[in-house]
Amino acid sequence: AIYGMSYLSNSKGHKIWCPNKESPHRRYLIRSSGKHESPHEQQCRHYGINVGGEYEPLSREEIGQHARGIFNTAINAVLPSQMVHDALQVKDGVLSVKEQTYELKKNVHISAFGKAVIGMVRSAESVLGDEIVQGIASVPFNIQNVLREAGKSDLLPLDNSKVKICEGAKNNIPDEAAQTTAMAIYHQAQQVTADDILLVLVSGGGSALLPSPIPPITLNEMAETTRVMGKAGATIQELNTVRKQLEILKGGGLARAAFPAKVVTLILSDVIGDPLDLIASGPTVEDPSTAAQCLGLFQKLNVHEDIPNTVKNFLQEKLDKSQCDKDSDVGFDHVQNVLVGTNNIAIDAASSRAIQLGYLPFVLSTSLAGDASEAGVLYGKLAEFVYLSFACGKKSDSNRVLCQLEMDIVQRGVEKAKLNQLLDTCHKAQAYGKGVCIISGGETTVDVKGSGKGGRNQELALSAAMQLRHSFQDLDILKHYGIQFLSGGTDGQDGPTEAAGATADPELIREAEVQGFNPQKYLDQNDTFTFYSAVNGGANLVTTGLTGTNVMDIQILLVNCFDQMDKGSF
Repeated sequence: AIYGMSYLSNSKGHKIWCPNKESPHRRYLIRSSGKHESPHEQQCRHYGINVGGEYEPLSREEIGQHARGIFNTAINAVLPSQMVHDALQVKDGVLSVKEQTYELKKNVHISAFGKAVIGMVRSAESVLGDEIVQGIASVPFNIQNVLREAGKSDLLPLDNSKVKICEGAKNNIPDEAAQTTAMAIYHQAQQVTADDILLVLVSGGGSALLPSPIPPITLNEMAETTRVMGKAGATIQELNTVRKQLEILKGGGLARAAFPAKVVTLILSDVIGDPLDLIASGPTVEDPSTAAQCLGLFQKLNVHEDIPNTVKNFLQEKLDKSQCDKDSDVGFDHVQNVLVGTNNIAIDAASSRAIQLGYLPFVLSTSLAGDASEAGVLYGKLAEFVYLSFACGKKSDSNRVLCQLEMDIVQRGVEKAKLNQLLDTCHKAQAYGKGVCIISGGETTVDVKGSGKGGRNQELALSAAMQLRHSFQDLDILKHYGIQFLSGGTDGQDGPTEAAGATADPELIREAEVQGFNPQKYLDQNDTFTFYSAVNGGANLVTTGLTGTNVMDIQILLVNCFDQMDKGSF
């Protein structure tokens, strides 16, 4: 069988290398001189390989579709339905969740919050049925309409659902609607008894959808604290550390409120490393953070003077008392926290799809963090690194330039051993006539200096486009190499925009300039959504709509060498 890359012999006994029909190196089998097709030629046709003609590389648009296809595959791998079904097992009136069992007697209450929980609710309903008594779900504004319009009604709750769906946090910003829902979830938790099960469904975006500031702190003061920290480049971990100290339900608050009921929490992670206490600010996880840490973060980010006085005074009082305002006498023995979905699962699926498309996948990182613009520059340089790895055998000065670039990439945080592994992957790709697909996952941040509209993935992509323009100024190179980059959020919403992310290639910046746009200006103003919406008619935006899941972001870099000979199969 032909798998990925193999060879056939023509009628003269010459071996002809034949990749699969989706490979980035679609070669044509040369017809034999006979009147009829040979069996080998017929087999080529069977596998979608044209017979006759010359070499035809994939177009720029086709490689772009490969990147989008890999991204979509990653998202589909972490949709909530199967994950919840796998986690909840019901038999003979007993609910099994991993090693724990719970007696069912129409005693299940549901609390859900996050961008992906609406689909998790639907799955829980299909498993538990009439065992559910009631429930409340805090979900993103307009998500029900978006899912219907996207043909994803299967993610919506059943018509006879006992779970009340409440929308809020428009553009992922906590608002009064989300706060009202959060307090309803709090009161529900206070009412459950020792005979009840509180099933908590949590996903990324849960922090914004569960705002519950401790009086006298107001919602506006919480929002201002988050805004100031975010503008200074605070990570999601740092933001959630502060939220846990300032809100009722976070940092284990929901679990404490539900005591003595049994609490089962299914978690879809959107935080690097999957720390349970930081995902949605850990509403059912014991809180290791302190008020002192929060005050220290304000100093570290140089925002202490900009934080609302009510917030600082509240934290200082906590510090002075050397204790937490939250009840500390309630343990967490009644709680079971289960991680059901992660970025790693999405990356594994992306890697598998890349193989099917004719690439050798290389996972750069599952914890990409730091400044989005700097990450974009790194990816632009990685594209150049792969190109030079392919070109070393063709240009005498390529090795010297490659060594210099290698040092630059190491200084940007990629370990030398990791870069050696990438180089080995490039050599294998060249030997087998395949492209290279570099994949990473994580969540970067944006140091907001302008007043534009954008998101971290669009910022990362535009920065990568700028570096790709610099690295590939020789247009002749692009006749022989196809390069495409994509950065997108698995939740389908990058910042307060309608896009999940964006793509980039070495030609994008030239096209923008021809169309009268100054890319650097848009990057400086953090106005990347405006840039991508205008250039090429918005063709480089990645728009999925809200996906119903959220496991952080995915980056995909494809590099193809069109004129390398296909060498064999492995």
